[in-house]
Amino acid sequence: MGGEEGGAEAGAVDGRHLPFFMDPLTAPGGGAGAGMIAISKAAMEIKRALWEGQDMRAARTGRAAKALDDLDEKMRAEGPDTEARLTRGYIRLIKGEHREALAMFNGLARRNPRMARAHAGRGEVLLDLGRYGKALAAFSRAARLNPGMARAHAGRGDALLEAGRPERALRALDRAVSIDPDSPAIHHRRGIALLKTGRPEGALRALDRAVSIEPHMSPLHFARGLALHDAARLDEALSAFDTALSLSPRRPEVHMERGIVLLHMGRDAEALSALDTAMRLDPGGGGRAHVFRFMALARMGRRGEAAAALKEVKRLEPDREKLARIRGLAATRSLQ
Repeated sequence: MGGEEGGAEAGAVDGRHLPFFMDPLTAPGGGAGAGMIAISKAAMEIKRALWEGQDMRAARTGRAAKALDDLDEKMRAEGPDTEARLTRGYIRLIKGEHREALAMFNGLARRNPRMARAHAGRGEVLLDLGRYGKALAAFSRAARLNPGMARAHAGRGDALLEAGRPERALRALDRAVSIDPDSPAIHHRRGIALLKTGRPEGALRALDRAVSIEPHMSPLHFARGLALHDAARLDEALSAFDTALSLSPRRPEVHMERGIVLLHMGRDAEALSALDTAMRLDPGGGGRAHVFRFMALARMGRRGEAAAALKEVKRLEPDREKLARIRGLAATRSLQ
């Protein structure tokens, strides 16, 4: 395990895929002690900053950072106590100190190889670093050691989902939700898995459950909007994206998807405004915004601007067949 301790810090957490350790209703180590409650409060401060459009580094400052530092000092005074070490491992993880977090969880796992929470902690770090195969192995070991640990099954699901295996992820998340039916994060990820397996109505039921538990999480409403769009329920999708933006107005992906829905509804000028906002908030967001901007501009008869947008699309997407499909879509009103 010692060889896994390196690795660069992962990028900012995508609001659609918030880590399970930031689920406010699920204590990171599986317990409910004062340390875990403090971590949950600090994590919520970080989530709030992320939803407001800050990156992870900025989110780790202010009240959240102070809460974590104070808790770390208290746990340090506990010395080799197992619960204190678990708590400190999660503090390191939330602060983005992956090497230190993994070293702590590795140390606990070496001292007690049958400690499921230590392996789950290792899985959380590896997942955050994008090492999905190793994360899956760590969570699987935790699940074997403690089959009733929802976080272990949920972590397996998350690793499988990120690795592009949604059907297997769904089975793991089904198990997790049967153990802990009150975790919005688990319902959220289960909804994403259902969406990726082509079941938008099932995804919507999972996401509705998540929203009923935690109605103020912008990523949940965003995911609902994706499911409603896939189900061709465009008015409801637009409403879901509007709710997501009311909670977090600076998330570029929400403006992007809202613009796409408006384009499907034939509301081209509004779509263009939403897409322009997405590009302003995330100038390096890739070619997708240029594709839909081109479609909106072409359908509005703004040929010069459409040509400039298409030029950018060509630069980012040189595939001629895809370009032909894009031109064809721009010529229609339905985009179906």
